[in-house]
Amino acid sequence: MDVKKKFGEYLTLKRKAADFTQQELADRLYVTKTAVSKWERGLSYPDITLVKSICENLNITAEEFINASDDLATRKFKKESQYYKRTATWYHAFTLGSYGLALLITLILNLTIDKTLSWFIIVLPSILLSASLTNLPFLHRYVPEKYHERTLVLQYTLPLLFLYLILLATGIYNSLDWLLTAYLGILLAYSILILPIFLKKLNRIERRTRLLFVYTTPLVVLLLLLLYTSIIYEGDWFLVSSLGVLAGYEIFLLPHIFDQISPYTKKHNFLLTLGAVFVTLLILFIVV
Repeated sequence: MDVKKKFGEYLTLKRKAADFTQQELADRLYVTKTAVSKWERGLSYPDITLVKSICENLNITAEEFINASDDLATRKFKKESQYYKRTATWYHAFTLGSYGLALLITLILNLTIDKTLSWFIIVLPSILLSASLTNLPFLHRYVPEKYHERTLVLQYTLPLLFLYLILLATGIYNSLDWLLTAYLGILLAYSILILPIFLKKLNRIERRTRLLFVYTTPLVVLLLLLLYTSIIYEGDWFLVSSLGVLAGYEIFLLPHIFDQISPYTKKHNFLLTLGAVFVTLLILFIVV
């Protein structure tokens, strides 16, 4: 089949599918009806400046216009993408509505039964924690790209904040002696499991700085946890235990850290690591 004739038949098919007459299409493209007729009869091609407008009016892609045939794979993908977006929108609307309804019901019940806010202050951060886990990971789909890193900060920090609020609200009705221990324990797990993923997604942070945070934050939090535990239990074992932790840290992790973030050669890294381990073990030996 002649290429122009094939193009004309495809254009005619799409014009009729869009429910346009030749005159209506011509008016939309600011051309004459004769020009549209010539295109459809395979006598000429539209000017290249009209391609975008033709595609928009006939709901076809530029590739389909050029090939004069439907791109079924692309249309299927576009249809599935639109279905997914609609489903995701309904999902978020439903879940957020459910969370809001649950908050309203528990607030009314708490005020009705106890005449004051009591257990509602535990329910509130619990529901907010659930919402942050089920809805926040998809927030970047609904905000401009320039705000994506801000949504990442919310996604990885708000659940931790709400979890802390749950513990605080629970502690109000009990002893708060364990609260800081729980906070530091959760922060230690967060710094080991979540922080590396979070920092990896932040493009603004330089690689060396990111690795430094990833390797040092768990150590600092662990030392703080040991210090606080030794204080509340009036123990005298903090210095020994912290030096033991530092020795293990230097033996197993320090060489890798130097290789990743230090500008020195591997030979110098080995000497630096060996020196740090020797000093730590010497102090540990003197203390013990």
